[in-house]
Amino acid sequence: MTKIVKPLYHCPMKQKEAPIKNLIQKITQVLHKYERMEKLPLVITIDGGDPLTVSTKEVHTIEVIGNHQEINITDVAGHFGITKSGASQMVSKLEKKGFVERRQSAHSNKEYWLYLTQTGWAAYHTHERMHGEERVDLFEHLSEFPVSELDKTAQILGALEKTLDTRLKQADLKKA
Repeated sequence: MTKIVKPLYHCPMKQKEAPIKNLIQKITQVLHKYERMEKLPLVITIDGGDPLTVSTKEVHTIEVIGNHQEINITDVAGHFGITKSGASQMVSKLEKKGFVERRQSAHSNKEYWLYLTQTGWAAYHTHERMHGEERVDLFEHLSEFPVSELDKTAQILGALEKTLDTRLKQADLKKA
């Protein structure tokens, strides 16, 4: 006995093909722009000293560390959905620049907690101010949409994330 699966929507796949392709194209464009934005420098000046620069990607790592007490490399990796190796490389870079420091955990000789230095906190607060301005702009744009559409968009992005997770797991298995 074969099981009949009804489509979620009563719309033939052919009718959905063009809108799905358009959506994928728009998501791809947004991701490419976001990737470019992640490389943009953020200039930080502390107490009238020489300006320091940090990339947006680096400052997002600083933000995560600043938002969490006693966070470790594994937690940072999990937050961004990256490997522990990738998170460790980013943290090492931030340590060399003087934004982050590692301290041994009181509970384990093998575990280290990550903390922001004074310079790291300056970068954190500079980024927070910048994000506050951008967030107001983004909220203004998004508030034009009904809640149901925002929820639906979150579901669509969740479906995209599942597809990406599958692809990344396959790539990880090939590496192993």
